[in-house]
Amino acid sequence: MNARSNRIDDAVSAAGELIGMLMTKGPVGPGQARLIVEAVVRAAVPNFERWELRDSANRIAAELEGANNENRSGDVR
Repeated sequence: MNARSNRIDDAVSAAGELIGMLMTKGPVGPGQARLIVEAVVRAAVPNFERWELRDSANRIAAELEGANNENRSGDVR
């Protein structure tokens, strides 16, 4: 990955944290969430492309899924 992708990933992650905090106060709709993500990424990388957002979200989701699987692998049932 390059510096641009890292900045986009960091911004998408920050937007996810913001959305999570907002959701503790009430529902956040899909359109609102998309607007928040795009605004946060646009602040970090003004000329981003939508496909870069999708790629970033997929990378982050894969990392989170992998982390969840690692946490479960130690479970003894």
